[in-house]
Amino acid sequence: MEIYIDAIKCSISKPDITWKDDPFENPYKILREKIGETSTEQDNTSDLRLNFAILLGKVYLKLAEQIEIQKSNIEDEYQVLSLNNITLICESFQFFVLTSILPFVEEGVGIGAQYRSKFVKSWKLFNGDIKEQKKYLENAANVIVNLFQANEPLRIQLTKKFIDDLMALRFQLQSIGISKFDENLSKIIEDSPKDLQISALLALCKNKRGAPVWLQNVCGQELSKILMKSDGLFNFLVYYDDVGGDNWTENIPLRRFVAQVLAMVPKIEKTSTLSYHTNIFKQFLAIFDKTASNQQSNKKVYQIFCEFVSILQQSSQQKYKNSANLVIFDYLLRDLEILAEQMHTTTSFDRKIENFDDIQNNLEIIENMIKIGGFEPNERILRLFTVFLTLERFEIAKDILKKVENPGDLLYSYIMRESRNLRILEKEKPKVIEIIDEEKGKEGEELWIDGIEEKEIGLARRLEFVCDSLDKLFEKRSLSADVLLEMLSNGVEEWMKNIDCSEEDSYRFVENSEQNNALYSHLLVGYCFERIAGYLSEDGFVLENSKSIFALLKIVESVILKSNKFMNFLIKKSNEMDIFKISEEDGSRFEVMIETAKMAIGLAGGIVVAATFHQNILENLENAFQSLKKFVEISSSLPTSLNNDKLQAICEDARKLLDLMNIRVDQHVSEPSTSGFSTQTFKNSDECEEMLQDLRNPQEELAIRGGVLIQISKIFRKRNLKFIKRFEELDVFEEVKTQIVHPDSYIFLSAINCLGEMAVYNRNYLDKLIDLYSDMENSSEEQIIRKGRICEALGKIFKELGQVSIFYLDRICRIFLESIKQNEEIIRASSCSALGDIIIASRGRGIEKWLDEVLHIIDSLVLIDKSALVRRCAVDLIRQLIRSCSSDILQILGSRLRDIHRKIISIWKYDRDDIVRLHAQLCIDELNAELKNLFEEENSRYCRTIKF
Repeated sequence: MEIYIDAIKCSISKPDITWKDDPFENPYKILREKIGETSTEQDNTSDLRLNFAILLGKVYLKLAEQIEIQKSNIEDEYQVLSLNNITLICESFQFFVLTSILPFVEEGVGIGAQYRSKFVKSWKLFNGDIKEQKKYLENAANVIVNLFQANEPLRIQLTKKFIDDLMALRFQLQSIGISKFDENLSKIIEDSPKDLQISALLALCKNKRGAPVWLQNVCGQELSKILMKSDGLFNFLVYYDDVGGDNWTENIPLRRFVAQVLAMVPKIEKTSTLSYHTNIFKQFLAIFDKTASNQQSNKKVYQIFCEFVSILQQSSQQKYKNSANLVIFDYLLRDLEILAEQMHTTTSFDRKIENFDDIQNNLEIIENMIKIGGFEPNERILRLFTVFLTLERFEIAKDILKKVENPGDLLYSYIMRESRNLRILEKEKPKVIEIIDEEKGKEGEELWIDGIEEKEIGLARRLEFVCDSLDKLFEKRSLSADVLLEMLSNGVEEWMKNIDCSEEDSYRFVENSEQNNALYSHLLVGYCFERIAGYLSEDGFVLENSKSIFALLKIVESVILKSNKFMNFLIKKSNEMDIFKISEEDGSRFEVMIETAKMAIGLAGGIVVAATFHQNILENLENAFQSLKKFVEISSSLPTSLNNDKLQAICEDARKLLDLMNIRVDQHVSEPSTSGFSTQTFKNSDECEEMLQDLRNPQEELAIRGGVLIQISKIFRKRNLKFIKRFEELDVFEEVKTQIVHPDSYIFLSAINCLGEMAVYNRNYLDKLIDLYSDMENSSEEQIIRKGRICEALGKIFKELGQVSIFYLDRICRIFLESIKQNEEIIRASSCSALGDIIIASRGRGIEKWLDEVLHIIDSLVLIDKSALVRRCAVDLIRQLIRSCSSDILQILGSRLRDIHRKIISIWKYDRDDIVRLHAQLCIDELNAELKNLFEEENSRYCRTIKF
């Protein structure tokens, strides 16, 4: 082996000393002498370059044989060749490449001799002789395969320096149809570092001499194969880190180019768009985990990933857009979207979310995309704002609010919309043996979604949470105050809109969301006012930007419009009476109206001053001041008893403001509008058929169909016999009954209320409604909700009917007691509640024969049922039993009274739900009150008493 090493060493000489005419003349002679070569087949040719190449190839083959022999005697092949020997072979291999490979490849294939050799100014290139090309390239491949396989340290060093030449040789052999050495060459190349392969492939593609098209295609396919391997993307990014430096992703054109390369689907057989992009996305996820601890690397990866996602989203090709949605955003957002749907489902059960670890990981990725990668949230992310806010992912929520023109509107809708709460709890690791004073082991976190809570409690929770989170959502306190003002103006508008809903318009037998909205808006208004006052007292800043002033203007307009409406109502009432005296309730409201109007006019004055600095505000004052003008005009038409000094002082201030705005106040007010206080009338009975046609039409707007149901309810409530007779001819009950299955809650709740009004009017309709309830199935969630609502409506109907309910007691008890035994908690809870209503309505009469069964069922519910809602209703049913018995409690309950008392005491002490214990406390108070009344009644009778 030493002979061949020495031959290789002597063949390398300095060009300025040895080379005169032909640079290979002297090395060729020395090489022949060293290995004892006397004659060769190539002596006939005058090209010493080829003779030298063949002879050097023979030396490498002999050397490879000697290395294989040495390896059989030495266990560690790293000891076969010294570091100096490896360096020497690597230096000589440069000559082998120059003489055996480069002369026989096509123009543009590989790195040219002139770019790698200082002494070669011109070089004889491939002349097109395919036969000669195959012969010499096949010989070179044979030498390389044998030499590279002989020793691993040598292969590593040679591959590191000559990998682009190996690739050029392999691809050229493939192009001319020689596959004999392809497997071995491919193995040598694949064993090299991936970033080295990427660098070589890109160098071959971007050859300064212009790479042939076939070579560019082959290199592109090889790059794609590397990229689609499990660590391909990581190696791809490592290469750009080495080439571009630490901050290469800050170069936006380069970053976008790399992202476009990643997004482009390779033209490889059996590679679909979705499968390719799924592969790349999974690699990004793996890299996120690898670089999580390195902030700088993590930032670069997220910048590339966000650019990659943006390219897919903005692509003109639909299949690329589908990849963004189906591959990336389905993975990141689908669990969150399901969670958002569950937040608005009506169930009282608490439930653990099983895949919380995945949700947390996805939230982390989305947050980093926005915070680090600068990603612009798309529509799907924006729709999940409530989930991000509830889970306290403030960075995501903050970025979404920046994209929203009126963030206060978004937060207001979040507060007012009923939703289930999400709680993150520490997960405790169970221990077989618990050591005293040792901290319990933690095992991550778990996510629970609470059951639906009382609306007032839920609203207060969301309101307090949002207001406490404002400083985390907005960087400046002034921005938080702006948002509070937006929420305040929305609350005032909603409050004023619903505060005067007439009794005729309200639902008697289902929950009226509009009336509740007025109460909830009132709560929000008061809370926001306190927060704003706290901000002003702490920081002392002035609200002077246009957005805040517009919010105040909206509040002023809402208050003045509502004041005008109420004054019109009082004028109408006074006109209908010969002698008018305001009621105590209306008088209190009138005093509040005066104080509220005074505040609003004061705000209006401040807005006029601020408008001098904001021209856009000045242009929007017209509507508010027209309402203020109408306020002054209507107040002059109020009865004398109401037009007091306070109101006149307020009107005088209003006139001064109107004078500033050059608005003249009329002395005579037109006939006051009674909108909102009058009852709609019907012209003829043909309208009944038109109304039912609107109800049947599936294309009709929901608002119109719901309005028809409300109008029918009013007719039966007011007992308008003319229209009722016509509706009965048209079988209105069956028409309304079909609307119960409508998916929209506004429609089916209006339909249930309408059926309730019919049932109160006519017992035949009540019988039909009871039959409808008993025949309803509860196989789906929608059917369960509707059946529960009808059950609640039946209870309210019997309360409205009063003691007439005793005629239905046996029938209803049988149905409701059967419903209480069903599996669905909504059905059990509503049946308990409705049974209590009919017991109260019948004043306990006729309940004796059902009492044992009722108490047995109540006993099983309060002790066994897991649902807090059902237990609350069961304890409330006990309370209704006690109330209904009144002074006859001993005669009706008798010996059962002691057991009931013990049961209530046990619930009050030990139940885990606060509201159940509260109901138990009310039961105890009710029972004590009834017993006290009973004994007081006995003592007050006309009987002689003896006192000692």
